[in-house]
Amino acid sequence: MRMRAYAHSLLLCCIMSSIAAARQLRVDDQGNRHFIYTSGDEVLQNGWEMSGEGFNATIEQDSLYVHVQRGGEFRLLGDKVSVVDGCGTRCCPSLSDQPCQATLEIISLDCGFQRSLFFVEQDETGIRSDPVKVRDTMANMFDPMTGLCRIRLNLTDAFEWNQIIFKDVSGTGYSTRIQSISILSLEEQNIDLKETVGGKVPLYWPSSADKPLKSSESFSNRLVIGQLFPSASRQDLESFCLELEEQGGGRCKANSGGFVDSSWPFVTINVSSLASLEAMRSSLVKTVKIFEVDTDVQLQEIDTEQSSCQFVPWNLDRIDQPRLPLNGQFRANATGSGVLIYILDTGIRKTHKEFTGRTGDGADCIKPALDSLMSGSFDLSCVTSPNITDENGHGTHISGIAAGGCYGVAKGAQIIPIKIIGSSGSGSVSTLLAGLEWAYDDLQRRTQEYGHQPPAVLSMSVGSKDSIAIDSAVEKMQLDLNIPIVAASGNDFQADACFNSPSRTPETLVISATNIGDLPADFSNVGPCVDFWAPGDMILSASNQADDSTAVFSGTSQAAPIATGIIALLLQQDPTLSPADIRAILKKEAVQLPELSSATNASSGMTTTTDLIQVPTNLLSRNKINK
Repeated sequence: MRMRAYAHSLLLCCIMSSIAAARQLRVDDQGNRHFIYTSGDEVLQNGWEMSGEGFNATIEQDSLYVHVQRGGEFRLLGDKVSVVDGCGTRCCPSLSDQPCQATLEIISLDCGFQRSLFFVEQDETGIRSDPVKVRDTMANMFDPMTGLCRIRLNLTDAFEWNQIIFKDVSGTGYSTRIQSISILSLEEQNIDLKETVGGKVPLYWPSSADKPLKSSESFSNRLVIGQLFPSASRQDLESFCLELEEQGGGRCKANSGGFVDSSWPFVTINVSSLASLEAMRSSLVKTVKIFEVDTDVQLQEIDTEQSSCQFVPWNLDRIDQPRLPLNGQFRANATGSGVLIYILDTGIRKTHKEFTGRTGDGADCIKPALDSLMSGSFDLSCVTSPNITDENGHGTHISGIAAGGCYGVAKGAQIIPIKIIGSSGSGSVSTLLAGLEWAYDDLQRRTQEYGHQPPAVLSMSVGSKDSIAIDSAVEKMQLDLNIPIVAASGNDFQADACFNSPSRTPETLVISATNIGDLPADFSNVGPCVDFWAPGDMILSASNQADDSTAVFSGTSQAAPIATGIIALLLQQDPTLSPADIRAILKKEAVQLPELSSATNASSGMTTTTDLIQVPTNLLSRNKINK
């Protein structure tokens, strides 16, 4: 997302500058907002420089990407700035012998800096302003409309300063992507984040999306996701889509395409040019909350080899006992019978003996999307089908771990496969959203049919980098349907899971992977967004090659369905459990393994949970149960 239209005709005469060495910070007499850093600049403006201890920073995707290590500080050092008196009532309501009010504002593409203190300092004296505890202000600083985070520091008591400092005080370290750093006058401080993008619908560019730097560059047939306001009329959007197509600006699908009248707030638009997108941003301000450029989603899987099912896989063996060594048993006395498991993945081999009679009608979101793009009809709705296939194998393997008859946790649960990724193993955010919409509508349809909502859990061993659309869709799923949602943390080799979607959303149960020695798998993501660990290294499960074939894969993809299966066991016992209830039970029953946190601290500098997920003790039999 690129922030523009910064030259507001607002007063900023309270911010003055004094000469510091050969550099001078000067605010013009027109009252224009002054920016120390703005998105898209290759260097910090006005001679400001980066310094500090325990940090690294780069300009990436038109933002300042900063990673502060545990206990580290990130500083911007530049020209001396003063908040002075004597500017009169034109700027300051107070008398000239009182300091003027102004605010230093930082806008970020994420809330990573919530684990820090924020203050300014005069480097010659070491005098600091009163620090702002960012975490305490985040509830008021996150704007769900734009997905941006904003923190502000009152400069009234900071008469002279030339350093802006973020200091990690959590002991975990953090990363953030800064969009702008600016100085606001008193009159400017009520500006809404939406207004900072020029009165247009905000446009979000995920870090993994290639961005044209100029309007003249190619933007042909890019998919853009729009999230509607709750009060928005789909009829208005349909009219706009028709007008857009008639003018040659692109195509968009505005109707739900679901089983029931859907309140699903997402639409996907095929935009023909950047100019058409800018026109949409201006025309749909009252209809669309935010646009997001479509990008890839990835499977969270590592490697494969062939094997056979003649014993209890080690991952099942590990989740029914608090300590090693393994005993060759899996003692769950529940099966997940009567529980629906929605699995968004590459599909499933329904004829595999692991799933006999337990796969319901699913959704194909891949073939309709390909067909519509080829035909020009542009309809991204998923198609309900009893014959979902899996050309890739990932979805079959995941389904086997969650609910396979031999290799699965919940051996009696019903699997609802939603195919959002094709044979290549890659997909898109728009297709993932279509799959979530289908699950949303399907569960509503079943609720109408049964007279009550059936117990269900949704599992995603896929993910994307920083997608506001995915985050918002997951939030809506849980808010409207009150179902637990499980996601893999990602396989970025000890990277912060808080930078992935949906693993950065608080509604999601985020799972990282351990190996057979109760240590973090080297590929697994870590950090404060991880809720539980589960076995995910060298996991045996069903293969898509034949009805009795097996394979071994590794990844957080393989860890997440362990949690999914355990949740299905809990819902069989008590279908009324809420996601909060389930989280609390899993937290209480988890095994505390301090070595998990100490290992990730040593390798990544981030603190991660010590909780290894377990089947609750009241669901375990004293006798050996393998199947």
